[in-house]
Amino acid sequence: MAQFTDMEKEEFLRRMEMLEKETFSLRKEVKEMHNEMNIINGFISALTESRSIEDVTRQIETTARLLTGSEDVTFYCMDSVNGKFFSENDGRDWAETEENEMLKSISDKQEIVLNGNTSYVPLVTSDSKTLGIVSADSVSDNEMLKRIFAKGGSFVNGVRLGLKTEYEHQGRITDELTKMYNRQGLNEYLENTVVKAVNDGMSVNMILSDIDHFKTINDTYGHNGGDAALLNVAEIIKQFTQGGADCCFRFGGDEMLTILITDSQEEAIGIADDICRSIAEKSNEIAVDGQAVRIPLTVSMGIHEMQSDIPLTKENVKKIFSAEFEQADQALYKAKETGRNKVVCTDVHNYMSYLADQTADIFIKAEGLENKQAIDDVLDMVIESMVNPANGLSDVVDALRAYAVQNSDVMPEMSAHADRIADNIVSFYRMNEEKTQEISTTDIQEEIPEETLDTEMENLFLEDVDYYAIQKPSGTTFAERLAEIKEWCKQAIEKAAEKEIDTPDRNKGAR
Repeated sequence: MAQFTDMEKEEFLRRMEMLEKETFSLRKEVKEMHNEMNIINGFISALTESRSIEDVTRQIETTARLLTGSEDVTFYCMDSVNGKFFSENDGRDWAETEENEMLKSISDKQEIVLNGNTSYVPLVTSDSKTLGIVSADSVSDNEMLKRIFAKGGSFVNGVRLGLKTEYEHQGRITDELTKMYNRQGLNEYLENTVVKAVNDGMSVNMILSDIDHFKTINDTYGHNGGDAALLNVAEIIKQFTQGGADCCFRFGGDEMLTILITDSQEEAIGIADDICRSIAEKSNEIAVDGQAVRIPLTVSMGIHEMQSDIPLTKENVKKIFSAEFEQADQALYKAKETGRNKVVCTDVHNYMSYLADQTADIFIKAEGLENKQAIDDVLDMVIESMVNPANGLSDVVDALRAYAVQNSDVMPEMSAHADRIADNIVSFYRMNEEKTQEISTTDIQEEIPEETLDTEMENLFLEDVDYYAIQKPSGTTFAERLAEIKEWCKQAIEKAAEKEIDTPDRNKGAR
């Protein structure tokens, strides 16, 4: 029998040691895989007992903690109706705009992303559909994450099973035409989102919208024209509800509800005004006898901030919401009654605050003010004119009109905004004249129909054209510049009077 040399013995022992280590490592991996399979089997079993998306989310997060060893795990589910991600935390937490964009990017690329100390793992099915995203803190083993949450793997298949009912349910609470939530969707949104938002002290604003002259559109262009109008309005509203917990619903017919959850009602009023303006400015076309026909569209809106003297619960939220909803409905009716194509707010004080803030912002930007004292002076002046209309509000409106003309070429967006805020001020104080002092200014007259205004202004500009070219005010202070603009407006009015231009009564114009 051959004798082993010392060198051969050492090599034999070294290889035996390596085999023992590999065997130990394999046993450890097998044990870990066996443990993972037990956890996943328990997960799938628990999902069969889950009765809600809250239960499913809880099971996903619990199982992911056990599998990854991370103490901080969140599952983000994609809402197929509005394309936004949410998580569950004693109510629904909707991803804010920036976070939602990041989650969408991860979902589209279907790759694990490390952001700071947090790993984001897309859960992808064998047919390449992203079900949602798991975030786990303090997990550095990327290979482990790839193995546990493998594409089409056991965990992902379990998640797919758990979410199947949820996605089917989302289809049932969606309006078929507009792809907004329907009334049942609203009831669930009240329970899973509004309860938490109100109790957390957020400003929950309901905006009820109604398409102006919708019956005429249907009668003129048929139901295809009506559907096209509904789709165009819905598309714009959805553009303004893409971030956070904001949501929109179709109530039936042409009535739509938008709920904005903001820090203040003034912020929501601004968004509502932007929606109203965007709809009016959009080119809405439908096909009639093979030809593209433009349909002029506007909406009237009533906005009301939800109030409750008691904490909201899933049990009482529908009843409280219904009572508050009546306020938004009354505001919508007032918008229709007083001219359409406008936003009416139930809280006069908050709407005045919004107008004052927007007006001051326009003046500050137009003047390029940076000095804090000067900015404060502008804001104080505007607020004073809003509270006491007879004390300079007509000058403020005149200044807005003048700035709108002056900046129409160089800053068209600011020009249009200044004009709209001036319109809003005029409309607001006329509508609430019993609560405010009468504003004595020629500018605040009944609105002239556009076609008449164009004709008369054309006559007005036939001579002395240079007189109407507004020069940049030369005053050094805001007050001096405002006085110059006021004088320009006064002279322009006198010039118009010399031309003996009649001002038609707006009430005789077609709405």
